[in-house]
Amino acid sequence: MKKTSLLLALTASCASAAIVDTSYVAGSSSPYSYLTATPLQLLNSSGLNTPVNAGDSLASAQSATHDYNLGFEQSWTTNDPGGQNSDYFASGGLAPILVFDLGQDYDVQNLIFWQYQNSGSIAGVDVANNAKTIEVRYNTEAEGNAAFTGSATTLNLLNAVELNAPGIGRIPSQTFSASNTTARYIQLTITDNHFGNPSAGQGGDRVGLGEFRVDASAVASVPEPSSLACLAIGASSLLLRRSRKKA
Repeated sequence: MKKTSLLLALTASCASAAIVDTSYVAGSSSPYSYLTATPLQLLNSSGLNTPVNAGDSLASAQSATHDYNLGFEQSWTTNDPGGQNSDYFASGGLAPILVFDLGQDYDVQNLIFWQYQNSGSIAGVDVANNAKTIEVRYNTEAEGNAAFTGSATTLNLLNAVELNAPGIGRIPSQTFSASNTTARYIQLTITDNHFGNPSAGQGGDRVGLGEFRVDASAVASVPEPSSLACLAIGASSLLLRRSRKKA
């Protein structure tokens, strides 16, 4: 590899992570959505105080908060097989499966979630519908999005009340490390909600989420350099550009 090509590859590997474009893969998912709900609502920034778009930093995404109010129009939620205040899973509700596509392989750094927004109008009511346990599986572009056979990573989300969201107000984000996993496709299987959690009060007859984002960086074509090496690479890149201008 020529020196210039190696420098460009190393420079790319030093690029910082950011929020990436994510699309919903309906054909590989089983969301069991309520009539007026769709998983696309997890990606459209509806309900966020500031939009979270591709290219935004992790810190910027984490600072956004989601509506917490009587409705659920800005969230995604399942159907209600057992009626109000029943247990979604005990009433025959199946674990929702949501698959997302990043468009290409990335080194996934973090997953960011905002909880389901229906507060029942006062704190501690109807928030048992918040997703509690999520199994995450990853596939590379080569593995495709049809079957996820790898081992799952289990995430445990707090509900809105545990996040200190008031009855009508804002829900903060929750971030989980993806441990620099290389993937194009991400499968989320929600295996439990907060039914029975004393802090959650009523509800639990559905499962819901407000928004979902992925923080990732480009896949490095060479071993990932250290932060000090990145500084040196940046300086070398600057010198290379200056030498080209003089030539």
